[in-house]
Amino acid sequence: LPSLGTGTGLNATYYNNLDFTGTSVKRVDPKIDFSWGTGSPVSGIASDTFSVRWLGFIEPLYSEEYTIYIKSDDGMRVYIDNALVVSDYVIHSSREKSGKIRLEAGRTYPIKVEYFENKVSASARLSWSSASQAKEVVPKIQLYTSIPSTVTYQCSDGIDNDGDILIDYPSDPG
Repeated sequence: LPSLGTGTGLNATYYNNLDFTGTSVKRVDPKIDFSWGTGSPVSGIASDTFSVRWLGFIEPLYSEEYTIYIKSDDGMRVYIDNALVVSDYVIHSSREKSGKIRLEAGRTYPIKVEYFENKVSASARLSWSSASQAKEVVPKIQLYTSIPSTVTYQCSDGIDNDGDILIDYPSDPG
């Protein structure tokens, strides 16, 4: 069985404008699965003409090709490991689009999700599937606000038996 993550979600910045400018509100969202309807996404942000940028890391459970799904009203796009995986970044009613990317189990990849709402109804959902992974909303335990862990060597003076200086470093520098 795969090792489940320990994530808490993604860093979210909500902007009171379509183009990630103006007044903003920051918070951590456990997952991207919102149906705001005609309401405001968060206090201080209008119900129309707003945008959201989610940033952090995603950790797949399996080493295989994943399908990344976005279902949104209006525009949404997803970058994983700095590559655009799926985009439907135009004004439209609710619909789903998907793209594919190969991911390795246990590795954390930078993820950026951008969304904008023009008028009327607003929704955003990020899901995934693979040969071994049933389609589901990407769960918070596989989403991280920062690289999830560090490897620490225990020694009293920071120098090992060979005289090497030991430092902490991310377990997945990739």
